[in-house]
Amino acid sequence: LALDAAPGAERPPAGERLVELGGVDLPESAGEEAGPFAVGHALATPDGGLAVATGAAVHGLDHAGRPRFRVPLPATAVGTAPPTGARFAARMSCRDGVLWTPLWIERWLTPARDDARRDRALAGRFLALVGVDLAGGRVAWWDGDPGPLGRGPEGFALARPLAEGRHVVAALADGARVYVALMTKEQEPRLLVDAWARDAGAAQALALRPAWAAAASLFTRERPDGADAASEPVAAEVAAALALDGEGRLLVTTDAGVVAALDPLTGDPLWVAQAAAGPREGGFARRAAARRVDRAPPPPAVGWPGGPVAALLGEQLVGLDPATGAALWSHPAADLAWVTRVGPAVVAYGGRTIAAFGPDGVELGRIAAHEVVVGEGAAQGATLLVPARSTRAARGLVVSRLELSPEGTAPALRRGPVVPAPGSLAPPANLAIVGRRLAVVTPARAALLAWE
Repeated sequence: LALDAAPGAERPPAGERLVELGGVDLPESAGEEAGPFAVGHALATPDGGLAVATGAAVHGLDHAGRPRFRVPLPATAVGTAPPTGARFAARMSCRDGVLWTPLWIERWLTPARDDARRDRALAGRFLALVGVDLAGGRVAWWDGDPGPLGRGPEGFALARPLAEGRHVVAALADGARVYVALMTKEQEPRLLVDAWARDAGAAQALALRPAWAAAASLFTRERPDGADAASEPVAAEVAAALALDGEGRLLVTTDAGVVAALDPLTGDPLWVAQAAAGPREGGFARRAAARRVDRAPPPPAVGWPGGPVAALLGEQLVGLDPATGAALWSHPAADLAWVTRVGPAVVAYGGRTIAAFGPDGVELGRIAAHEVVVGEGAAQGATLLVPARSTRAARGLVVSRLELSPEGTAPALRRGPVVPAPGSLAPPANLAIVGRRLAVVTPARAALLAWE
């Protein structure tokens, strides 16, 4: 397990404190009555800036943390706070100058292209796939208005009843396709995965065409007694995340005790792994840590050439055979809520615990911290930065540093310094590394920080 086998030898800079370079307040927080939106997702952009998706809007910041754009604009954003179940901030994906993410849309969006034939009666109130032009900060694609060259996901583009019938809960783009996870709003909701190829022409700069013959249906769940689709008009019943493993597989992770791999060329399911009490066995097997009203998406499965597919599956952290989905190893997840790759190891963290495992499942180290993990961290090379709550800091948010260091024949997990965040930021929080800076997103603010 050589540390230099990991992609990216560079590590985040170190310092005794973090200072804010710039940031933006997140006004789409719903306020005290309905509670705040979920903690947003931060993503470094190719131009050295930062994008933040909150579930209601996408914010663009430049390399100094100065606001560049907000999509949709405040005048066309959500007019009222969404229902409690709609507080959902999915992950973003950026490819070829377009940011893709699901957003909760109440009012009509006007893409960069204005087509008189669009259906103005389709006002939204669903989780829709939105593509944002990174250079201009404009809507380049929206499911409600696919334009003359293409159509959105089946069920979104033609009529309002169909538009309200599905929610996009995850999106991922590569050089050829845009992949999405969809949750249907039927009496027995289904989780579907579908893909669209990018297209363009004189009439519009960006269009999506179906890339697969049909969507892949992964599982069906039953609604609780007394609940129906009409009583849950907006909420996404399942949170999901998508990832590509580097060996030609599309990995789907859910908070419902199901992990799957699909062929990204055809959409054919390669395997489906299910926790002991999955959605077909008496309801969803959501882990206690995932039963949150903000409906945060689960961490994507971790897969790389020659290694297993590591994921949180039910109450276990598992390593799955990438070809068959069979379990190679497992460990009790307990409070672990996030999993990522750090160097050549799989690192899982949550609560007061950070643990590292080799590709064979052997534990490389475990740290019991004084701080409590409060969100998703960020990895670079052999370093992991984790947001945590401290009882010592005035505002409580600190950034813990973990390193994988060579020791004998295998790397060992070592604890680094704990650095307090600026007082303008309070937990919970998610992190992202942006060059040699750190992005921190809380329910109320997104900021770009530098080490000193």
